[in-house]
Amino acid sequence: MKPTVAVLADKIVRGGGESLLTDIIAAIGDEVAFKIWCLGHIDDSVRPDFEKHDIEICRVRDAPYSSTEKYQLKPLPAVVRLLLKSDIDILHGYSLYCNVISRMASTVVSGTKSVGHHHGVADQWSIPRVANVLTNRLSGCTICVSETVAEVIYGPSSSIPRRVAGNNIEVVHNPIDFDLVRDSKQHTPEVLQRYNLVRYDDLIVSVGRLTESKNHQTLIRAAANMDAQYHFVIVGGGDLKAELTKTIEKYGVSDQVTLLGQVDRTESLAIINGADLFVSTSIREGFGIALVEAMALGKPIIASSIPAYREIGNEDVISYFQPRDAGALSDEIQRLSESPALLAQKIDAAQTQASKYSVERIASRYREIYSQLHTDSHIRGISTAGDR
Repeated sequence: MKPTVAVLADKIVRGGGESLLTDIIAAIGDEVAFKIWCLGHIDDSVRPDFEKHDIEICRVRDAPYSSTEKYQLKPLPAVVRLLLKSDIDILHGYSLYCNVISRMASTVVSGTKSVGHHHGVADQWSIPRVANVLTNRLSGCTICVSETVAEVIYGPSSSIPRRVAGNNIEVVHNPIDFDLVRDSKQHTPEVLQRYNLVRYDDLIVSVGRLTESKNHQTLIRAAANMDAQYHFVIVGGGDLKAELTKTIEKYGVSDQVTLLGQVDRTESLAIINGADLFVSTSIREGFGIALVEAMALGKPIIASSIPAYREIGNEDVISYFQPRDAGALSDEIQRLSESPALLAQKIDAAQTQASKYSVERIASRYREIYSQLHTDSHIRGISTAGDR
C-alpha cells in the first residue's frame, strides 16, 4: 500500500520553494498519495498546478497564522487535530516552523512519522533554527537541499553538536523540469519582444528576488565598468526595488540596467534563454535553481564564489568571482564575451552537469525516503542524490 504524505507548508506562493513540489508530485504521484496543508497564505493562482494532479490544498485553519503565532507554536493543536482525523503516514515539514510543528505533532499522534526540510542557510543562531536542530532527532529524516545547508546547520561548524542534533540527514537537491526548460525556448522571441529586450546584442541576465542576499548592487556596479553595448536585466521582485533604482541612478547606468520585476516561471526561463550570459551575484544561498536552469538552457554562467554554487559546478562549468568584487565581475564578463571557444566549452560542460538535477532523478530520492520511512522509523547517515 502506498504511503500518504501530508506536506506542511508556511505558505503556497508562485515562485516559492513549495512550487517545486508540483514537479516531485507529478513524477511519483502514482506511488505516493500527497496532501498539502498550509499555515499561511495560499496564492489561488497556484491551486490549479496541484489540482491537476488531484492534490488537495487546505489551510490548517480558516485564518492564516501570523509569524508570532507560528513562533509560539500555536498551530500545533490544529495540526494534531488534522492528523487524528486523517489517514496520514508521513508529515513532511517544509520550513523552519513547519519542521518543528510536524515533528512534535507526529510524536503526539501514534503511527505518524515526520520528515524535515531545510532550504536555506540563514542565521543559525535564530531561535527557530536552534529549535529545528534540537528537535531534529524526532524526525525520521531531515532533507537538506545541498551539502552546504547540511554543513551549516548540522555539520562540525554548527553551533549545536551533531550528537544533540542526531544523524538522520539526507541531501537531496532541488530538481528542474527539463520539459518546461525545453518548452520555454519556443516562447523566447515572443517574451523578449514583450519586454522590449530584442534590441540588445549583448544581453546579460540575472534572476533573483530583490533582497540583500542576492547582492544585485554588485551587478549594477559592474555594469558601470562596462561599455554601453552590454545591457543587464535583473528579473525578480522584492523590497529593495527603490534602493536598487537609486543605485542605478547613482552610477549613471539607467540605460544599461533594467529592473524587470516579477515574471512567471516560463517567462523567466525564456528570458534566460535569450541571454548571452547568465550572472548570479548572491552572497548566500542554500542552492541555486536559477543557475541549474541556465545550465540546462546552455547559457555560459558567471557566479559569485559561494559554497552552494561551488557545489553545483566547478570552474569547467561556471566562471567564478569573489562576492561583491564588481571589478572582477566586469573583467570576467569581458573575458568570456571575447572568447567564443571558452564559451562553447563551458556551455557543453554546463549542459552535461545539469542532467544530474532532473526531476526523475531527484524524485526517485523522495520515493526512496518515503518508502523507507513507511516501513521503518528512521533513516541514518548522510547521503546525497549524486551518490545514487
